[in-house]
Amino acid sequence: METNTLFNNALKAHQKGDLITAKRIYRQLLGIEPNHAGSWMNLGLIYQSLGETNKAHTAMQQAAELAPHQ
Repeated sequence: METNTLFNNALKAHQKGDLITAKRIYRQLLGIEPNHAGSWMNLGLIYQSLGETNKAHTAMQQAAELAPHQ
């Protein structure tokens, strides 16, 4: 599946509040494209919402390193 399609599917699940599905799809996408900054950022937001602060920090830090000016 194309990364744009995966990202859009994850984003839709995330917006609906289905964090578990969104997390699974973001992680799937990152398995294909590990430098996808948007997926790292959104995954960090999900981890934060789930109270997984260490994972949230790591994911957001990865996003910032990949896209420092966004």
